[in-house]
Amino acid sequence: MSMELQQPASIPDRSDHAVPWTIFDTWLGVGMLALIDAILFIITLQSSRRAELAQSAAIILLELAYLLPVIVIFAWKRIHWKYLGFRKFEPKVLSLGCGLLLGAYAIILLHNIILLRQGVDAQGVGIQRLIEMLA
Repeated sequence: MSMELQQPASIPDRSDHAVPWTIFDTWLGVGMLALIDAILFIITLQSSRRAELAQSAAIILLELAYLLPVIVIFAWKRIHWKYLGFRKFEPKVLSLGCGLLLGAYAIILLHNIILLRQGVDAQGVGIQRLIEMLA
């Protein structure tokens, strides 16, 4: 029986899987997110009941600020968006995704109609009551 030494499997080149940002960039993004969290927390603490709609709209807009660290680092490093998976859609894939989304909405709508006709409260109604009790 021959005992040949086998060569170890070759290690793939890391440059194929490397990302164009550094650990520093990652921690910079985490720090920016922490700052955004702190700002959102302060805004929430200073809110008043009379401007609930404006507050809700402001919070929604501020939540979009979570994209800011990614945008800043990508612009600073001149990184292409393909590293986050953004690229052109194939028409077949895009139409399949949109079709599945519309189909899911149709099923949800049908489900809620059946529940309402049977006298069962839809989940949204129960959540709305809980929110009204807490407010």
